[in-house]
Amino acid sequence: MNLTSITSTPETARTNSAQQSSRGSAASQISQEFMTLLSAQMMNQDPTNPMESHELTAQLAQVASLEQQEGTNQLMRSLVSVVGTQGNFAALNTVGKEATVMLNDFSYDGQTALTGELLLDDANQSGHFTVEIKDASGRIVSAMTVGVADGQASWQWDGKDQQGNPLPEGDYHISAFQESADGEKHAVPVTTCSVIQGINFLNGMLNMANGTEIPFGNMISVAQADSA
Repeated sequence: MNLTSITSTPETARTNSAQQSSRGSAASQISQEFMTLLSAQMMNQDPTNPMESHELTAQLAQVASLEQQEGTNQLMRSLVSVVGTQGNFAALNTVGKEATVMLNDFSYDGQTALTGELLLDDANQSGHFTVEIKDASGRIVSAMTVGVADGQASWQWDGKDQQGNPLPEGDYHISAFQESADGEKHAVPVTTCSVIQGINFLNGMLNMANGTEIPFGNMISVAQADSA
């Protein structure tokens, strides 16, 4: 299996490095500016009414507090950056593995048939369910009815509209519901399972082997892909 590459941006890394360098000098700038202002104040003070020692101490304490706060802010920014980087490396471990994901908004490649299951709970273990697929304009392009067999409600979409015409690649939305006797529609989560071929860290999307792009946060579980 050929895995697609992971999207990265050296330009972004250089920009972040430059920003951290700029922020790192902020504390020293505060100290330098303070000393410049203090020197000017003392040189131009009234000799008959010089600055009191407690006033000088208060100003020194204030600038020390500002320096400490800037140092704390810089540390927090560094920690956030490290945590984000570690999260990206952890996400890399999912590439090549089979993931079950929640499917709602997705990007379709215009070629690959999609399959999956509805996420049933104890309240909807029987009956029939309607699965609808809408295009980017919100128009229903395909609808199907699925039932429950052995506790599972499986669905399959061949990428065609109601008239059997192949649909183009693009953004789509899938949803499912079960209609009660009084006509009320109860939404049911839709899932699909496929191998993760790549991750785009710029938009947080998973590139799946079934031709879809799914938000990383929609992932439910990950397992080793079947080598067969």
